[in-house]
Amino acid sequence: MKTLKFLTIFLLSTMTLVSCLVDDTVASDAYDEGPNVLGFLNSSMLATKLADGTTTTLTIVLKASGPNVSEISETITANIEVDPSSSAIEGTHFSLPESTVSFLPSNNMIATIDLVVLSEGIEAPASESLILNLVNSSSSTTITSGRTGSIDISIKYLCFSDIAGTYSNPDLPSGAEGVAELTEVGVGTYTVSSLPYLGWGGTTPIWFEIVDECGELTFTNCELTESGYFTEGEVVNNGDGSFTLTYIVYNGGDPSTGIFFDFLDAPSTYTPL
Repeated sequence: MKTLKFLTIFLLSTMTLVSCLVDDTVASDAYDEGPNVLGFLNSSMLATKLADGTTTTLTIVLKASGPNVSEISETITANIEVDPSSSAIEGTHFSLPESTVSFLPSNNMIATIDLVVLSEGIEAPASESLILNLVNSSSSTTITSGRTGSIDISIKYLCFSDIAGTYSNPDLPSGAEGVAELTEVGVGTYTVSSLPYLGWGGTTPIWFEIVDECGELTFTNCELTESGYFTEGEVVNNGDGSFTLTYIVYNGGDPSTGIFFDFLDAPSTYTPL
């Protein structure tokens, strides 16, 4: 069983080296002089919707951040605009009840907007891209973030799915005892409780996420990715209730840094119990 212990040690030593090379005084002064910024909490979002003619309302979180954000005493407003590169059509795939967002000091400068996903007349499976931009801050001292001033929302229309349950897999780490649980966490979206071959410390299971797009399974997220390791996977629906996973883990958070663990030649199958 491979272990991630030495991967953690490698990353910690790298962080130590970086901290030794940074002039803390200069970095602190530059941060203190920088502007406060407005932005989305996340730069991307997956919105799954059953194509059944109904609507679903999702909440998108935004926040103000910066060196002096705690000193802001007035409400700051900004506008939400749909990027023209979006394939999603307002009134067909989505609606935005409000095009203005308010950041209130009484709410720690955290704001939310609603996104209504429409499905009437949509035939699954289908996918649309919706990019929202945050523009026109009402404050001259608080600007829109160049990094998080936009959010890329992938809208996926799905068929009814029912693959949740218990699956066996002999390739799982010892802490899983050969069993993985598929738990539905959203429309057609499932968390699988354990990756094959890898475990924290060689034993503790690592979860990942898949989406069922009318029988086609897609690897969309993983605990490794959320912990700073970039992970890609491919899931094949075997047509008998089982599915097979192959995947790659890259050095750090960028595929250009090279492959760290490669399981493309080691397919692992989950079989329903």
